[in-house]
Amino acid sequence: LRPGTPWEAPNMDLKVLVSTSSFGQVDPRPVQLLEDHGVEYEVNPTGLRLDPVEAVKLLQDFDGLIAGTERLDRGLLSSAPKLKVISRCGIGVDSVDLEAAAELGITVYNTPEAPVDAVAELALATILDLLRHVSRADRGIREGTWYRPMGRLLQGKTVGIIGLGRIGKALSKLLQPFGVRILASDPVQDQEFARDYSVRFTTLEELLKESYVVTLHLPYSREAHHLLDRGHLSQMKPDSILINCSRGGLVDE
Repeated sequence: LRPGTPWEAPNMDLKVLVSTSSFGQVDPRPVQLLEDHGVEYEVNPTGLRLDPVEAVKLLQDFDGLIAGTERLDRGLLSSAPKLKVISRCGIGVDSVDLEAAAELGITVYNTPEAPVDAVAELALATILDLLRHVSRADRGIREGTWYRPMGRLLQGKTVGIIGLGRIGKALSKLLQPFGVRILASDPVQDQEFARDYSVRFTTLEELLKESYVVTLHLPYSREAHHLLDRGHLSQMKPDSILINCSRGGLVDE
């Protein structure tokens, strides 16, 4: 079920649970794909992220799961006797116990390309919103208060991108017209991309000290828990902006 990957339904009745409530709402093609292959499916009836108790009840009779961000731990996977495949809508699979899935013969996929442009655009929108106080001014007007907050230009600022993967690169491209200086911190350094888009790789410490805007675009793992702790946050400029488009556990809030 990964985009761009040829897939043929096996010669058997296949039942799939779609747990993410937004599946097929904007574009009907994902649902059409299931129907074209004769896959019987059921969409999460709660419309919310499934809690473990609900998930256990729902998964009893399903062979596949198109998953959102709900926690899929060993206990839950063990209680789904028919489950053979999980396709995660999005990049991160930190919510899935991959070791348990492998032991139980459950194949896990993700869709790393699907959210790239949307997240990059949302990151840029958030940067502009925070620098120009768009949401703040809107809330004030709706509350009957008229004031004109002095915003800051993005033009010419230093933007630090922690995690220059698919989304980090897409954001770098969107930032080009603003004439910003882009710093990046990533253990894998794509020097060709950096050269083409004027990105300079540096240490996390220098990135935090130099950037007016810091934005996170990396997967969560136990090793990356509180990647930005009190010590790192204290290195940032007093008036800088931190945007986390990844997982909450990366930052010591």
